Amino acid sequence: SSSDEDFIPVGLSMLKLSTKKNLTPVMAQRVREEDTEFPSALQYFSLLSRAMDVLNRNREEESEKLKLGLSVVRKGRKTYINVVDIASQLNRQPEHLSHFLTRSLYGEGNINKDGQLVLSGSFLQSAVEKALRQFIELYVVCRSCENVDETRIVRENKLYFLRCDKCKASRCVGNAIEGFTLKDTPQAKLRGLI
Repeated sequence: SSSDEDFIPVGLSMLKLSTKKNLTPVMAQRVREEDTEFPSALQYFSLLSRAMDVLNRNREEESEKLKLGLSVVRKGRKTYINVVDIASQLNRQPEHLSHFLTRSLYGEGNINKDGQLVLSGSFLQSAVEKALRQFIELYVVCRSCENVDETRIVRENKLYFLRCDKCKASRCVGNAIEGFTLKDTPQAKLRGLI
């Protein structure tokens, strides 16, 4: 019908639809234009190279982070964990770490003469790693600067505080040594510590 022939969508013309555009391939080229408006330190490529240097430095620092040698050995119905070695690497007391692990794993255990925590029960290494990550988040890592090396637990006014020597921040960690209660479990971040 004549109404179909007269109908042309808005913005389109039959001439544009029937002809092909001559498209030429364009390659993106990296062109260094020396812009005289900005000093050389503020030009794009110098800023880009500085940013890449900072990222590479951060990557090198991450590879130098503290690695804990967690050893979980199961023999029969007992599990052996090298608590004294880990506590010395974290600058914490072995009794505090062993008390935390026994409470969070719902087990009973003691430290033997070899410096291992002997837990009664068979525990997977993943469960021990999860409990150790929670300990690190609660009692080792500074939440302000995420420092691990220069933190310590200090008792003030019958409370225990985690104090960071790097940024001088402190936060209350509760009754950390005398009795441990896990009120809210923090989401442990993977920091390359295990």
